Amino acid sequence: MKGTVGLDELRGLYAGAVGMIFPSLFEGFGLPLVEAMASGCPVAASSTGSIPEVLGGHGLVFDPADEGAIARALATLADLPRPERERAAQEGRRRAEAFRPDRMVERTMAAYDRALREPARRRAGTPPGAC
Repeated sequence: MKGTVGLDELRGLYAGAVGMIFPSLFEGFGLPLVEAMASGCPVAASSTGSIPEVLGGHGLVFDPADEGAIARALATLADLPRPERERAAQEGRRRAEAFRPDRMVERTMAAYDRALREPARRRAGTPPGAC
């Protein structure tokens, strides 16, 4: 299919990349960030939406409306010395572990479970957020 990349090709692209630039104006999550980090590809991404939380401090952030900031982030990734690039790759892989599918499913199900219990707590007079 035109415009798609297979999983093996995607891994190869991340492995051969200097870094990944993600200048999104808004993201609800940002799965490509997790893909890049899991592949050991250093990331520079927008400072908006959920992106900084997904990065968890393991990537550069920039204002996506500032072209100069995007260019500086790209230059920073391109100029990373090998030891820093390897450290960024290792830290990114560790951060991506938090978003493994099995962990995400477990956390999502726990959130649904809490949401389902919340109305019962309110009827019983238990303050929201109390265990």
